[in-house]
Amino acid sequence: LALLYPEEPIHRRIEKAFYDQGSEMNVRFMTQNFISLLTFVEKRIACAIVDPVTAESYRLYKGIDMGVVFRPFEPVVIFEIAVLTPAHRPASVIAQHFTEKVMSTFTRISNAD
Repeated sequence: LALLYPEEPIHRRIEKAFYDQGSEMNVRFMTQNFISLLTFVEKRIACAIVDPVTAESYRLYKGIDMGVVFRPFEPVVIFEIAVLTPAHRPASVIAQHFTEKVMSTFTRISNAD
């Protein structure tokens, strides 16, 4: 398995999902971001659990010759995203529109898988 570093909250969620099912993880590689995990998958030396946005980004980047197959993972593991804005003033109108677009796109991608 290729997985994010243990300091990442999603690492702990995936670990818990395995534990809850009575399974053990055999982690071979760890990286700081999801897209790097797919390098190990491309080389056929590991599998990885990635978020839907990474999967969609990879599909768009690689096209039909991507060499990686994405399958749903069960039990479901919740992936969270955050949009950071200044605390001392409201976000600009363009930032608000950007946030709305990002959130709607993430929702669409998550629901597609």
